[in-house]
Amino acid sequence: MSDHTAAFILELMRAANELPKLTMAARAHLLQRAAATIRDYRDEINPSETPANGTSNQEDVVYFLNEAAGFVDDFSHRH
Repeated sequence: MSDHTAAFILELMRAANELPKLTMAARAHLLQRAAATIRDYRDEINPSETPANGTSNQEDVVYFLNEAAGFVDDFSHRH
């Protein structure tokens, strides 16, 4: 694991402990960064376009994290 990835994991842990303080934009950005970090890590260990677990793109965690980031603002207006 790279230092960059380890630092981001620590940032996610801190953010989880301070979730009420985060803006909706910050929450969405963290989800997008998580997706990008997973995608970049996969590219290092599996340079093919096929997800490592053999699922289609719409069944992949990177897809779901990006989708969730897009929904953060939508759900924030319901409360």
